Amino acid sequence: MPAVPDVPGVSPAEELSALPAAELAARLAEAYRVIGELTARAEQLAVVNERLTARVEELERQVRRDSASSSRPPSSDSPYKKKARDRSLRERGRRRPGKQPCWRSAAIRSPASGGRRRRW
Repeated sequence: MPAVPDVPGVSPAEELSALPAAELAARLAEAYRVIGELTARAEQLAVVNERLTARVEELERQVRRDSASSSRPPSSDSPYKKKARDRSLRERGRRRPGKQPCWRSAAIRSPASGGRRRRW
């Protein structure tokens, strides 16, 4: 007979083998009943867990909402929450600022400099 590990609350294998068949059948029926109750309870808890998980996701979605992601006014935003982006959402232009590169330098001619151009 293979060795059965010691489990708290369960009789050792030597004691069970000494019991009459009717007693073993009664204990086995009780064990199946407990297993059935525990399985039903586990299924109930799985349903409750799914419901609570959906509720947490909904509440987290509501917390993430602000005036930028909903129809709420900006005054309803939290004053303690830092804005993610303070700069313009417009795309930066490709042209560099300043004069056009094909034109000559914009210099002022000074009579004191002898007609030479002076860059500012």
